[in-house]
Amino acid sequence: MNVRYLSKTAVAIIVTLFAGFASGFAQSLTRSVRGIITDREGTPLASAVVQIEDTGTLSIRSFVTRKDGVYYFMDLSPDQDYTIRARYQNVWGRAKTLTRFDSRKEATVNLKIDVLKEE
Repeated sequence: MNVRYLSKTAVAIIVTLFAGFASGFAQSLTRSVRGIITDREGTPLASAVVQIEDTGTLSIRSFVTRKDGVYYFMDLSPDQDYTIRARYQNVWGRAKTLTRFDSRKEATVNLKIDVLKEE
């Protein structure tokens, strides 16, 4: 066997393994949150505005819910706390906190706004 060939093969295997490890490690550095925004009777609210605030940097991201009242935020730091709140027709619901102590990779935080959905 050619030693030079073995060296190149070994390097290729090491690089492939490291790339896979790094990719998996990078994915574990983020988390996401999803939920449903509902009215006081539990009916999903379309077009509600959901805001998530990073309490460390005070940066805010927004999402407008779909027909099913669902929202989704991804690429969140597991080392930060986040405040999540929603508004529908100028009425704000009670905010909830997603803490750094919540170890779920995909958390679920449902919010309720004290309004009745208009038909």
